[in-house]
Amino acid sequence: MRKGWLALFLAAALLAAAGCGAPSPQAAGGGPSEAAGSTSSGRSSSSGSGYGYGGYGSGYGSGAATSEAGGGSASEAGGASSSEAAGPAPSEGGSSAGAGGASEVASGSEAAKGETVDVDLYEFKIEIGGADVDKSGSLKLRAGRVTFEVKNEGHVTHAFEVKGQGIDVKTKSLGPGESDELAVDLKPGRYEIWCPVDGHRDLGMLGVITVQ
Repeated sequence: MRKGWLALFLAAALLAAAGCGAPSPQAAGGGPSEAAGSTSSGRSSSSGSGYGYGGYGSGYGSGAATSEAGGGSASEAGGASSSEAAGPAPSEGGSSAGAGGASEVASGSEAAKGETVDVDLYEFKIEIGGADVDKSGSLKLRAGRVTFEVKNEGHVTHAFEVKGQGIDVKTKSLGPGESDELAVDLKPGRYEIWCPVDGHRDLGMLGVITVQ
């Protein structure tokens, strides 16, 4: 009887051991494969995704920072300061050049006119530089280019003529208040001046100047 119970116990133990220890086809085949695949997929996905996102994020962040910090600041700070600092200089330089050119033109104009002498015509006399001109030749001018600026200060028409040393020139007829210029290259010597209008010379509008 005892042997029978022992044999039955051993058989049950063997069956139990066989049922627990043998892996099922699903567990042996599909289960580990799926688990391994899932794990592999999970690692691949997490690794690839994490690396790709992290790399992109790193690159974007670095690029954006470089663009904003380096490019933007260089463009705004460097470019603007360069434009503001260096820009106006040519403008000042241009002004200087323009001023210089105007000065040269003015100098050339003055050189062309030479010495300027004011001439006022009255009834019936001629004044040069505010002094009456007579026939003594006491009024003296320097040789060279002279521009007579003639104005009729009288009440009738007058004109102004210069003759001597091969020169004979005169202004147009001037009504009361009108003006004219007469440019002459004067050589050393004596010159007669007078008003050539309607016998005004005989009425006293005559004088002599000496050029030295």
